[in-house]
Amino acid sequence: MTTEVEKLALDKHQTEFEEYKVKIDTMPKEIEEVVKKARENAIKDTYRDEENQAKLLEKEREAKRKAFELKIEYLNKTVEEQKARIANLTEKFQTASQQIQQLAMTAYYRLQ
Repeated sequence: MTTEVEKLALDKHQTEFEEYKVKIDTMPKEIEEVVKKARENAIKDTYRDEENQAKLLEKEREAKRKAFELKIEYLNKTVEEQKARIANLTEKFQTASQQIQQLAMTAYYRLQ
């Protein structure tokens, strides 16, 4: 009877052993496939992240370029306004200078 029980136990363990052996034999291939898939996913993720980073940098560069263009436009406008103001003040100075000369001449002739 003991041998019968032992034989049944051995048969049961033999079946389990065969199942585990099949699993172990296929495990390197499964691991290789999982590693390959993980590597591919990591490459895709990295590529996508780098692509997004490049797009963000391009947008940032474009925003800076526009900001500089606006600043240049503002400075050019300021220069033109200052030129107009200088021209206006020069004209007023010349008019005032002529008036002073006329007054000086008038005063000179009256005193003589």
